[in-house]
Amino acid sequence: MPRINLGKPYEVYIQNQIKTGLFSSATEVIKDALRNRMEREQSYGKEKLYELLAKGEADIQQGKTVPYTNSLLHEISEMGRKDSIQKKTVKDEIKF
Repeated sequence: MPRINLGKPYEVYIQNQIKTGLFSSATEVIKDALRNRMEREQSYGKEKLYELLAKGEADIQQGKTVPYTNSLLHEISEMGRKDSIQKKTVKDEIKF
């Protein structure tokens, strides 16, 4: 893996973390930071999923539903296929 230039503020932070004794190398500090970042991203995904599930359950309880039919599935599939061909991206409100 190539060497990376983090810049002075990050280098100072890493050296301070090593001086505290919590880490024995810059590699450990960076791995810990990346691990924390990955956990936050995974947590956000789960939180968003639970939020969407709760919204869906509330919609069902309020009668805001569309009956599932084969034609509905076909319509949704066609919309997705057309969007894919046109290289459209997923709307932000349904990304997680």
